[in-house]
Amino acid sequence: ELELARLRGQTILVSDATTLMNDKLVGIRSILQAIPTKYGQTLVGLDNPVTVQNKLRDVLDDVLKDVDKSVGIGKNE
Repeated sequence: ELELARLRGQTILVSDATTLMNDKLVGIRSILQAIPTKYGQTLVGLDNPVTVQNKLRDVLDDVLKDVDKSVGIGKNE
């Protein structure tokens, strides 16, 4: 039964799942590590806490979109 389910694409090997998850996590890590370089300049010179919070929300939205793309969320597969 397990082999038949695997052939039908209903199951995957643990090693394949591990590889897939590792690849996704490496992508997420890379995106997170790029935040200071990619967005640091957007905060320079801001002295109003509300403005800083709004900019950080924008940054977070952009980062989450990048993470979604990286892991395949939102794709019509």
